[in-house]
Amino acid sequence: MTMSCTITQTRSTSVKKIKMVVVSASNGTASGTTTYKYDGEVLRFVAVPAAAADQPTDQFDILLNDADGLDVLAGKGANLSNAASTTKVDTDGLGAVANSAITLAATNMGDTKTVTLYLYIR
Repeated sequence: MTMSCTITQTRSTSVKKIKMVVVSASNGTASGTTTYKYDGEVLRFVAVPAAAADQPTDQFDILLNDADGLDVLAGKGANLSNAASTTKVDTDGLGAVANSAITLAATNMGDTKTVTLYLYIR
């Protein structure tokens, strides 16, 4: 199966929500970029791995980079569990974004595996 990243963006409220449904390529990587640019502090990041045959490899990695190549998760998307959802909040040390689209770089997911990501920005 071909790698895919379906991005849904909610921008009509004070908190912006980005949802990415990610399916990795055969080499365990995936990528995608938001249509819109964002400004603000990252309030929350949630990774929800699929189950059974679609479950990613344990300790997979997610980077969400701004236009300068800086990870707005500040490294908090590294070594994610494939057995349960992972939630990180602003007090965990998440970053910020300034007038930039956000680009996904997923690695170590395994062949054709799925995770749903949520990012909240204010």
